[in-house]
Amino acid sequence: MFPIKSLLGAILAPALALSLAACGGDSTSYTVTTSAGEGGTISPTQRTVGAGKSTSFSINPLTGYRISQVSGCNGQLSGRNYEIAEVTQDCQVNASFETQTYTVTTEFNFGDQQPGEAILPTINPQSVEVLYNQQQTFELRLPDDKWTFNTATGCPVSMFRIQAGTNISITTRPILRSCTLELDITPPNANTSYEISADIANGNAYLEGPERPSDSFSYGEQVHIDLQPIGERELIRFAPSSTSCEFQQDGTSVTITVLGNCHFSALFLAEDEHNFASNSLLRAFRDAQDLAPEDHLTEALVAAVESIDLFTDESVVLNLQGIQAAQSLKSLAFRTVQADLAPLASLQLTTLKVEKVEYNGPLSLEPLQTMPLRHLQLTFFEATQQDYDLLSGLSDLRSLNLSSNRGLQKIDFVEHLSKLETLTLSQSGVVDIRPVLQSGLPLHPGTAHFAVNGCASLEQPVTQDVINELETNGVSTSVGSNSNLSLCPDSTDYYNGTLTADLSTDQLTLDWSSDADDVVSCAVYYNLHAQQPRVMDAEIAPCGVTGSETLSVDLEVQKVDLYINDGLFPVPVKVASTLVNSTNDSTQLRLAAVDWGQTTFKANPYLVPGRSALLRAHVIADNSPTLPVVRATLRLNGSSETLNLDPPGAIPAAPVFDSLNGSYQLPIPAEFMQQGLAIDISMDGDLLYTVEPSFADPNTLYLTVVPMVVNGVAPDIPSNAELARTIKEYWPIGEVVIERRSQFEVENSNSLVGARDLLYMLRDLHAQEGAQHYYHGFFNIDALDIRDAAGVAFRPGRVGVTWDSSYGLEGTFAHELGHNFSVGHIDCGGPSSVEVQYPYAPEYMGSIGVNHDFSEIYGSEQRADVMSYCDPSFTSDWVYEKAQDHLTAYPPRPFNEAKAFDATVLSQPTYSTYISGVIDQVEGSSRILSHFELNQAAGRENYGPFLMIATDSNGQKIERNFAIEQISESTSETNGYFNVRLPAYDIRDVQILYQGKEVLRVQL
Repeated sequence: MFPIKSLLGAILAPALALSLAACGGDSTSYTVTTSAGEGGTISPTQRTVGAGKSTSFSINPLTGYRISQVSGCNGQLSGRNYEIAEVTQDCQVNASFETQTYTVTTEFNFGDQQPGEAILPTINPQSVEVLYNQQQTFELRLPDDKWTFNTATGCPVSMFRIQAGTNISITTRPILRSCTLELDITPPNANTSYEISADIANGNAYLEGPERPSDSFSYGEQVHIDLQPIGERELIRFAPSSTSCEFQQDGTSVTITVLGNCHFSALFLAEDEHNFASNSLLRAFRDAQDLAPEDHLTEALVAAVESIDLFTDESVVLNLQGIQAAQSLKSLAFRTVQADLAPLASLQLTTLKVEKVEYNGPLSLEPLQTMPLRHLQLTFFEATQQDYDLLSGLSDLRSLNLSSNRGLQKIDFVEHLSKLETLTLSQSGVVDIRPVLQSGLPLHPGTAHFAVNGCASLEQPVTQDVINELETNGVSTSVGSNSNLSLCPDSTDYYNGTLTADLSTDQLTLDWSSDADDVVSCAVYYNLHAQQPRVMDAEIAPCGVTGSETLSVDLEVQKVDLYINDGLFPVPVKVASTLVNSTNDSTQLRLAAVDWGQTTFKANPYLVPGRSALLRAHVIADNSPTLPVVRATLRLNGSSETLNLDPPGAIPAAPVFDSLNGSYQLPIPAEFMQQGLAIDISMDGDLLYTVEPSFADPNTLYLTVVPMVVNGVAPDIPSNAELARTIKEYWPIGEVVIERRSQFEVENSNSLVGARDLLYMLRDLHAQEGAQHYYHGFFNIDALDIRDAAGVAFRPGRVGVTWDSSYGLEGTFAHELGHNFSVGHIDCGGPSSVEVQYPYAPEYMGSIGVNHDFSEIYGSEQRADVMSYCDPSFTSDWVYEKAQDHLTAYPPRPFNEAKAFDATVLSQPTYSTYISGVIDQVEGSSRILSHFELNQAAGRENYGPFLMIATDSNGQKIERNFAIEQISESTSETNGYFNVRLPAYDIRDVQILYQGKEVLRVQL
């Protein structure tokens, strides 16, 4: 027998096993892990899932990102859920994310005026994918300046920059969604009329279609013209000479699409007539032979002509081909754009006068070599120096006029002109006039005359000596009193030289040579890094074209630059540069350099008085020794104060100029910044160096801010504190005093208003209010009819205007003030009127800058110059010092200061009439802008190529010469804004002449 308990267990155990097998199944489970890349998350991060079961995960991109790819576990992405149908093993879900992109498209809105499809603005890109939170720049190109860009909406816009009026860069704010950038553009006014002019030789042009009430045409209009000859002639040439219209020619029928004022030329000839490439030449030869319209100009008639003078009319010769037949021609005068002189080579001219109407590249003078020239005039000409040197072969020359010539720097060739009696070099880049002493001028006492101005002037000792010797020899002279530095050649390329430098303890030995003709003195500069020379470290006088000198120095000089003073250039000229060969122990602590930071870092600047500066002491040594304590004792007017300089992180082996972390530094308080300051620099108690900085003259900029209300819209002008900070951040100004004038309401007129118009209005207001200080106007650019510029200013001058954008404060306001301070554009970003003597690569400021509170430094290649069109920008030392020199020569005037006394007013009435206007000889739209009477004398007249002849109510005529006032966008001497003060009142009639030719006549 078995016990009952044991038997029951034996029976129940198999039953329990059967029960578990039937109810429980497979108990296996798996782990699904996740891995999310940058830009998003996966939730949950992990799950445990039974074998064969399904699961899902949420894929969550962060703001600005989107799902790129999800994989693993044989799942599928559905929206933002990753679904796994069956988990059969441990596995991992991997998700990657990418930055979200948004589509930015563009479209034009032309308002009520719908232009033709053939003439439309372009935008690049038209559509683009932009990454989240990134900006995008679009380049808008208008067909011409008759189109007006008004505004951009639909996408957030950060800024825009206008170049040349028709090229607009539009930059968005960071893009956070897809959008359409809608460009609001006003097409040309359909009511504006344009003219079609023609130069047709031996024929006429007739308009096809019904008779018109006028000879003017509207923008986009198609005009059909029929060309007809005089007599039995054939059309052999048709040439459109205007790019502002579109031409289609079919035989003698021409279709013109008017886009502006149009011009074309045509030539009809018979078989026996001589062909000139220029209609102007053809007419001149016909006039010389007094031919009737139907008469034929044969080659024989051309060959008989002896003199042609095209200076008597407005003709411009574009091509001289055909003139070779004029074998009897002795005298020729003409204006040209870029006519090759080669066709003149076979002529035996004794007189040649050529004037270029614009600078557009050099012409060869080689064709002149074989001519028996006695009188040569090349004005506003361009040639290479090598071509000018060819003039040495013109041994019969009696008179030579090379005024306003580009490329002419040296006149050594005149030494071979023994018969020369008259030499004129007005507005010339010639710096050395000594060769005239070896020319024919001193050989013709009583009749010889020499005139020069431009680069060469009485400021140069050498020029003064030459003029004295010429006058002693009976030569009459006319010479400028001041040098126009913009015309001078680049001094850095004028001479070549060699230099070696050896340093032992505190003795620096220099050996040099140069190819200069004569050297008065040498200027030595130490450690010029990313900067132009200013105040010399040492002077060697005399030094000669070769020499050797040993100088005592307190600095561990690393680099030496040698400049010479030759009596020609107004500043010393660089001839050589070298690194120093030092025998000193490089493991010892040495003071290598000391420099100053005020806008720009300089070794020896002219500091602005009354303005704090950052003093840096560059201590160097190999092997990074323990930091010494460096102190500066400031001494001024009998009192002193000792301060510790903030140390660098470590002592470098060489000076670190491009950082605020590699030197000892001390901000010098403004109250110490004045003439007489001396600073003793000591290291661990030992005196190392004493610096006595040089200071510019104290200055205060007095500025009247003028809100200019255009079309009822007032500008939003920054605070006086912001304006003052910007001025001192960028320019060498000690103090700024600002007053705000009441709003200037721009009067509504039929003409469209742009930034230039506002500038001219403000210039007139400046004169009307008798101001001698600076005026600056602010305007809302969206209110302008013509958005031709974000800012514009007179250069130099005391008047400028700027848009009221936050970008405009530092980007445009500082830029336009630079123009007032005489600085032109730096050639980055496509500006006009660039500074050709800028010494650095145009895309960089080239020197090291520092902001106003010394918290940030700008490396030499980190920013462009503020006078360029590139961003970001700051002020280079070259631009800063050009402005400083201008402010020294022409100090800012305080409010309400009277005009400086001029003795010429003693013979004038105490009243005058002010007349301003614009000369436009290109489009023929010269005009008077403003005229009013002033309770002050007219003062001295300005020299210039224009003559105003005014007639008062009594019929009395008053004549005044004047010149164009140059602005930032143009340095033209023949087109632009002018103003004249006449010593008379009640003016009724005004006539303006340019070189004897009338350009404007108007009744007031």
